[in-house]
Amino acid sequence: MKTVLLFGTFDILHVGHLNVFKQARKLGDRVVVIVGRDSNIKKVKGQAPLNPEKDRLELLKHLDLIDEVRLGSKDNVYGLIKIIKPDVIALGY
Repeated sequence: MKTVLLFGTFDILHVGHLNVFKQARKLGDRVVVIVGRDSNIKKVKGQAPLNPEKDRLELLKHLDLIDEVRLGSKDNVYGLIKIIKPDVIALGY
């Protein structure tokens, strides 16, 4: 089974996100999405997301295009990569 890993904020879900999930699905059999933590988003983007991380996580869990959704790490993104062991890391659109 080929696993595809995506990272993102997914604050306001839109058609572009759905397109990325569809493209990721074409790259493998299993799509795993990592939802950015509120604290990390604030550091990177300079402001907190509109929707809290738990709400963004819960919303994505209900999309059939995604097989697994997890919250990102607060300090080490590479740890999740080691745990999930993806075959493909999909970046951007």
